[in-house]
Amino acid sequence: MGGLSKKIALIQTLRAKEENTLVLEGGNCFLSPSIRVKQDISTRLPGFNVIAEDYLHEQAVLYGIGAGDLAPGIEYLGKLSAAHPFTALSANIVDNTGRLLFAPAVVTQFGKLKIGILAITDHALIIHEDIEALPWEQPLRRELDRLNEQVDFIILLSNYAYKENVRIAEQFKNIRIILQSGYQAANLAPQQINNTLICQTEKQGKYLGVLKLSLEGNGFWEKKRTAEYKEMERETTRITKALSRYTDTRQLTEQEQFKQEKLQAMLEELENKKGLSLGDTAGTTGKGDLYISRFMPLHDSLPENEAVARRVKEALEKRQALLQ
Repeated sequence: MGGLSKKIALIQTLRAKEENTLVLEGGNCFLSPSIRVKQDISTRLPGFNVIAEDYLHEQAVLYGIGAGDLAPGIEYLGKLSAAHPFTALSANIVDNTGRLLFAPAVVTQFGKLKIGILAITDHALIIHEDIEALPWEQPLRRELDRLNEQVDFIILLSNYAYKENVRIAEQFKNIRIILQSGYQAANLAPQQINNTLICQTEKQGKYLGVLKLSLEGNGFWEKKRTAEYKEMERETTRITKALSRYTDTRQLTEQEQFKQEKLQAMLEELENKKGLSLGDTAGTTGKGDLYISRFMPLHDSLPENEAVARRVKEALEKRQALLQ
């Protein structure tokens, strides 16, 4: 939760630059999927309230429920959602009667297009007596049949591992993007399976993954393949890896801080060039849809949202008091 104020400040900056911006969370926003048993989470509630109110609610995040989020049971999520209304999605979590416990999908306007966003939760990780997650095939087929009549473009928020997401992409070719919630140790560039991009950001919450789309093509992905663009991608990867050495700026020497700031400036310049390259191809009807991806590190030198930083500090103090 320590980087939440920086993440929110970065999202607000991106929204100021790009009118059509969606903020998506693949899942496990409150708890790790490694937490499998029902447990007392009373000491964590102050922090959960900040995540629910300042992030999910205030930033209008579209959020897929993860298996970790259900570890303490369904009741606390209901209380959080009632106090801080946010959009929680899952097409396959049901109660003992088979009733869906969350909205399976939402439809939102994205520029000229209608975007359908649905979520699926890894059924193998749900072990509670009062909650069941159905295997993905039938729930996905049902929701996709319904969404196909309403939308131009479909995004899936998935809690499944990469291999399972590949199977989903192979079976349901009308899903254009799968955002998975974290089964890799490092940033994963978009992987194309048929006409689906499988995307993920780094699972430790140290980066904000940004995917920029130009949907003016023929409905099939066509990544920019010029030699200049590929060189920019290689350089972006190199600089991002180099920046990962300087995550904790409190421990940096003056020389290391200078290197970190120089690398960050180089990365921002490269991303601007890549963005301009993508923008130059907009409106090219008859060619493919285009995308560029990047990972923005949430390092200490980024500005914070002061109000959120203050609420995070208060939440951590409350949790410490409850633990004593």
